Amino acid sequence: MKALYGGRSEQGKPCFRPETGINLGALETIGAAPSLDGEDLEYYTKEYMRHGLHGPLNWYRTRRINFEDDLKLDTKMVEQPVLFISGKHDVVLTPDMSKGMGSFIPRLRRREVESDHWALTQTPEDVNRIVGDWLREVAFGTKSLL
Repeated sequence: MKALYGGRSEQGKPCFRPETGINLGALETIGAAPSLDGEDLEYYTKEYMRHGLHGPLNWYRTRRINFEDDLKLDTKMVEQPVLFISGKHDVVLTPDMSKGMGSFIPRLRRREVESDHWALTQTPEDVNRIVGDWLREVAFGTKSLL
């Protein structure tokens, strides 16, 4: 769990990389995970031990099906306003991966926060501020007072 949530080896290197997966050799000495620790880490660990990872991994199991479905979207547009927040340091879903979204989502607003993959737990204040500002402007038609 620590590796998946940003824990680093004694040498300060990430224990998880999308290209190679989890560095099993570093797990004995892995440090704290910056985006999940303490009671939260304990809770997630107990729940995954109780239920396994089947549910969370289903997204990856359906990638081919989702990819084939996504191919059908090449001429469709998402007309609703959309907010997309990415972590500037996310090595899995890099900010560059979202750059083409505007072609299919004309009312897209992209924002970035100083986080990696776990923006909601690493920068909750920034994410909440961005969502709040977006909701005030898009849903209520007012600018932020913050």
